[in-house]
Amino acid sequence: YPLFCAVVYALTHHHQVALLILQCLIGAAACLQVRAIGNHVFPAHPSAADAGAWLVAFHPPLIFYSSLLHTLTLDHFAFLWVLWAWLRFRQEPTGIMALHVGLAGGFALLSRGTILPFLLLTTLWFYWEFRDRPQKTLALLGLMGFTTGVVVAPWLIRNASHLHRFPIFITSASQSLWQGNNPLAS
Repeated sequence: YPLFCAVVYALTHHHQVALLILQCLIGAAACLQVRAIGNHVFPAHPSAADAGAWLVAFHPPLIFYSSLLHTLTLDHFAFLWVLWAWLRFRQEPTGIMALHVGLAGGFALLSRGTILPFLLLTTLWFYWEFRDRPQKTLALLGLMGFTTGVVVAPWLIRNASHLHRFPIFITSASQSLWQGNNPLAS
């Protein structure tokens, strides 16, 4: 989220309204993600997917936090992206889909470290489900893990070189910029 804010501020000369508008658009895109997930899970019932999208569109905390300088909107979008990528990967276990899951997982991990248990559990589940083809399955999971690592590596390397210790992913996103730049941070 701090990197997201820095990019938006750099492009808009530090206009918070631009960041809030972009967060609202990301929140709206999350509704489309839920609809796509619903259509994938319930292909015979498109009304279920539409209902899910409308529930997300009018969910009070999501509306409230999309209008604040807060990470929840980006976290929500990233987590839905990971779920959608995993569903597509299960349906079509190819190298492109493995890259997609790795990319989504890496960005979600940078957004909030609490996605890590989900990524580990879904990786184990995927291996178990496709255990009849162990070489292909391990190759796809390796590609996925490598892609996630490539996305996360700059943050880890930067913090390790700056703080002289291995950084742990944190979930207190409001302090992540401060902790990532202050060597005295706890």
